[in-house]
Amino acid sequence: MKQFKKAVKEYAIRQRFMFKKSRSTPKKYAVVCKEPGCKWRISGISRMTYVLVKKFVSDHTCTSHLKGNDNHLATSPWVAETCLPLFDRPEDVGTRIIRQYIKSHWGITMTYRRAHLAMNTILEIKCGNVEDSYRLLPALIVEMMRTNPGTYMRVFRARDLRPGGDDKFARLFWAFGPSIRSFQRTLRSIVLVNGTHLRGKYLGILLIAVAVDGNNGLVPLAFGVVETENEDTWCWFLYLVKRHVLPEGIGALTLCSDRQKGLMQAVPKSRNENAHNWIAAIPKENWASFYFKGERYDVLTTNRSECYNAVLKDARKLPIAAAVELTRFKSSEYIQKRQAMGLQWETKCTHYAEKHLGLAMEQGRGYTAYRVGVHEFEVRSRDHHDVVNLLQQTCTCREFQTLGLPCGHAMAAIAITDFDEYDYCHKWFRIEMYRETYCEVLHPTIDRTQWELPPEPLQTVLPPIAKRPPGRPRTRRSDRELQSGVHRKCTICGKLGHNKRTCREPPMERQLPDESAIGPSAPVFNRYMIRNILRSICSIEHPRFHTYSVWWWCCRSGVPCAAPFSRNYSAENALEAPVG
Repeated sequence: MKQFKKAVKEYAIRQRFMFKKSRSTPKKYAVVCKEPGCKWRISGISRMTYVLVKKFVSDHTCTSHLKGNDNHLATSPWVAETCLPLFDRPEDVGTRIIRQYIKSHWGITMTYRRAHLAMNTILEIKCGNVEDSYRLLPALIVEMMRTNPGTYMRVFRARDLRPGGDDKFARLFWAFGPSIRSFQRTLRSIVLVNGTHLRGKYLGILLIAVAVDGNNGLVPLAFGVVETENEDTWCWFLYLVKRHVLPEGIGALTLCSDRQKGLMQAVPKSRNENAHNWIAAIPKENWASFYFKGERYDVLTTNRSECYNAVLKDARKLPIAAAVELTRFKSSEYIQKRQAMGLQWETKCTHYAEKHLGLAMEQGRGYTAYRVGVHEFEVRSRDHHDVVNLLQQTCTCREFQTLGLPCGHAMAAIAITDFDEYDYCHKWFRIEMYRETYCEVLHPTIDRTQWELPPEPLQTVLPPIAKRPPGRPRTRRSDRELQSGVHRKCTICGKLGHNKRTCREPPMERQLPDESAIGPSAPVFNRYMIRNILRSICSIEHPRFHTYSVWWWCCRSGVPCAAPFSRNYSAENALEAPVG
């Protein structure tokens, strides 16, 4: 009988009409058209192994099937059951695919809300309940640390101050053991940090820290889930990165960010005077900041960390345990591809270094090098000259010491010697170092039904206290947010971000027209132009001048100006006009 009901419903959906039940018992099922007076009906009786159709009137005497492309019989549970075979992995589930499939196969234009409810139902089938996902975290920590030794993962709870409240989930931090060991052995002291918003039932921020390998690729280091993005959460995340990811005794670190909320205040507080002075702050451009005491190489923006945010964009809608597993899967897939790529290379350095050396060699052919000492050279070009020291691996253009690779001047100096240019490439760019970076893999975890539970006090993790704002959450950043600033420009002070109506800044300096600009052939200045000139002269911040005053000053100065009014005003009587 269950299959018979399902077949009747699918038939009605395809025919685009609604029905209502006239009889529904364990053995009998009959439906009729929802429009009164229509003769369409179908009824069946359940037998031992089949359903006998007793009556079926297929012709409609109503127009309900012509009223539109939507059908309320296509409920979100039915849509979820229909679209469930489309998705092999939970991260592939999306409302767009669901709506397109229902439109193409069933001819129904369903609303976004119904598709979103269906998506949540599919995710719950594949990943489990959202609340149960938090309770799985202790077992997931035990399993992750068992399969990948050296992994650090910890849940932080917060006390619920309400009467009878228990400890709730607050924050989560995890860093995989192979990534930690790769960073400590083979990677440069550069860490890029970024944050992205979660879009599940319980909102939050996913913080990530990535490193840069010898081919300028990314190596995932650490992840964190916090309640919001502020000074306290960034302080907490950077402290755990420093304690569990960075090698002991690190003297200098380059930290690259895009000035996220609270990060600028958190970095100085994350410094510890007794912790080897691991970080020093030097702000850079308005859209990015670097904190470094060592070399920054060519890491000038946070585009790499933004790219890894795109890799993990599917994890933002998943429950917390499934999101952690997805970061492990994506990182494992990421590492495996680069491991196979490194084994195929037969060069001495990575492809990035080889490409740079080729460009530097081509550039060095236009220079003339003169040997001064054993390792010191003077490199001249048509308009300037530079000094290269191969022993110290420096050049006055600063590209040699900044990138860790020979610049064009250094390549010109190497060309007149018997030295090998690969001897002056930093060890981070060696192919052996690149292969060692990805020599370890992230091992998979077993099925969650076989996870071992930790000791009793650590088994309970309750969902956080979160208030979701009303409305549909945004999934894309607007173009206005991606821009560095607002394009509005004030005509009074000349600064960006406001207009002349809200200007509270002193007026910008303006040049008065010279004597050659005053005369019969001079351009006609309108009152707004003269008003701004007077404002700059008198340093008056009042937003308006009296129109008569502007016109009177123009007539006295001989500056041609359009008359504000056409009634009985001329240069003669304007000389007697009061300044008001």
